[in-house]
Amino acid sequence: MNSIHPSPDDVISALGSEFVEAFIKAVKGSEADFETLREYRPDWAVHYSSRFVANFLHERIWGRIQPALDSHPKAEVTDKMPKREFMIEGRYRVRVKRHDESDAVKGYKTRGANSFWSADLALPDMEVHPLSMGYRWDSEAEAVVYPLMTLRDGQDKAIWAVELHTEVLESGVTDIRHVALDEPAMPELSMSEELEAEAETDEGEEAGS
Repeated sequence: MNSIHPSPDDVISALGSEFVEAFIKAVKGSEADFETLREYRPDWAVHYSSRFVANFLHERIWGRIQPALDSHPKAEVTDKMPKREFMIEGRYRVRVKRHDESDAVKGYKTRGANSFWSADLALPDMEVHPLSMGYRWDSEAEAVVYPLMTLRDGQDKAIWAVELHTEVLESGVTDIRHVALDEPAMPELSMSEELEAEAETDEGEEAGS
């Protein structure tokens, strides 16, 4: 790993294993919440747009990780629309996002969004790194594939991407595991995808596509 950029292990250590475990559970729980919604009114579900699904999953992930954020000793939360994000240790700024197959995250590419997703590496030992924590989305199956975390240098560029999961050891302790994904490719967006991205709010959190 380039010494300028923290490794996945560095980031997980800073976030804390308890928080990462809570995040993984939040992603899985959001899937269950959406299934509950679909079962409640299946006649409504057939008309849900991709944006609605992304917004719903974002809201449920965000809602489910609130207790972990509230109890995190080094977390600073900003939740005032259109900005919804948190900072850990003053070094990692995080947003909850859906990732496509190329690890790109959608959002209106404003000056504020570009600033958020750009790493600040100007001062040694005072670097600020943008992270996207969310999930891999299978657009064909229209389903969450797995919880995902990416270290970013722009909305369309991931420095690295890892799948996150937990494993219960024989001792009963829950261990956080991460699986490195293939080197992220540059996205190829269709015109319809571009228009959908531009329809979202400045900070890209309407709410997590």
